[in-house]
Amino acid sequence: MKGLSVFIFIVFISLIIHIIMVREQNTSMNDMIGNLKEPMKQITDSYIEMNEKNTELRRFRHDTKNLLLALRFLVAEKENDQAIEYIDKMQEEIEANKGKAFDTGNFIADALLESKAKTAAQNDITMTVEGNIPANRIEDVNLVILISNLVDNALEAAKQVEGEKKIEIQSILKKNIWILYVKNSCVQDVVIRENRIETTKEEKESHGFGISNIERVAKKYGGNLKLSCENRVFTARATLMLMA
Repeated sequence: MKGLSVFIFIVFISLIIHIIMVREQNTSMNDMIGNLKEPMKQITDSYIEMNEKNTELRRFRHDTKNLLLALRFLVAEKENDQAIEYIDKMQEEIEANKGKAFDTGNFIADALLESKAKTAAQNDITMTVEGNIPANRIEDVNLVILISNLVDNALEAAKQVEGEKKIEIQSILKKNIWILYVKNSCVQDVVIRENRIETTKEEKESHGFGISNIERVAKKYGGNLKLSCENRVFTARATLMLMA
């Protein structure tokens, strides 16, 4: 009887531990889904917009012959003012229906970056992207978490800067090593100890959003996240080891 009681007690404790673990896993999964809602909406919106732009651009190209004939007629009739006005309208049409703003080789990254670039432009922040981002070598969910958190951090910090505001994104791919740099202007240099920001609450919030999520993705791919700040430029460098 004593042995049976011990057995039942052990089973009971094991069941409680299992329930706690399941709850924690569900909470973690819900948190991750919550963090992905906004980036995925941005990707979907960017895709729809790019598709509409591509449709309009194809229509414009189809009508190019007729547009040029009309322009030739205006020039032949020496209607220079109208011809210039016509050319300006054509240029506006081309600019309005440009394709993708970025071409990193990864469609999801391009769509997400285009959405972030719009936010940057609305806040007078110059955002540049250089290099290729690997496709089919990192899970889409992890890619979204990595890019969205890094760029959101940069946007929040750069918004607070008076004067020139910049975000520079550089992707370096060397065989199985992918290094993603995100640099941004910041109000002042921040102190970083053990890869954590030691400053005021406001500065922590502007730079520290989702740092643990970024680190989790980097570690999942055998890499790391390195933070630094010098001359009022904050740099986040994520290094990942990718499958061949």
